Amino acid sequence: LIIGYVVVCWKFGKKMYPFIIPESTDKIFVHEIAVNDEDIIALNDLVEEELKKCNVESSIINQVQLMIEETFMIVKEKNAPKRILADCTVIVGSDYVRLITRDNGMIFNITDVNAKINSLGQYVAARLIEENSDAEYMTTISFNRNSFLWER
Repeated sequence: LIIGYVVVCWKFGKKMYPFIIPESTDKIFVHEIAVNDEDIIALNDLVEEELKKCNVESSIINQVQLMIEETFMIVKEKNAPKRILADCTVIVGSDYVRLITRDNGMIFNITDVNAKINSLGQYVAARLIEENSDAEYMTTISFNRNSFLWER
């Protein structure tokens, strides 16, 4: 263990010892909201500004905004009148944009394209997910987590 520590410190420097992973050039934006109409709209506007600053194509910006809006509106719809908290992470890489949403609402898989569609919002989300080749759902202990990827 000591020899390994010395070799790593010698090769990468003492400051880099715990962080040997090279620095990423990806831009990461993390937002926390209460799932209500005002916060969803404000989040959508903020994400649009961030993506424009990163020179993301307008077609991808529109899809990301639509996915944010529909995802959180469905969460709000399925959990009324409960107060739901959520976070939204947008990662912008040189050749992709990833959207990760997480909420503490009722557990359900928004990425299931075979799920019963009960509203226009669910239909729009299902269509976006069908077009999005990399959509994933993961249930954690008490959160829904959805991940969507758009290639640039």
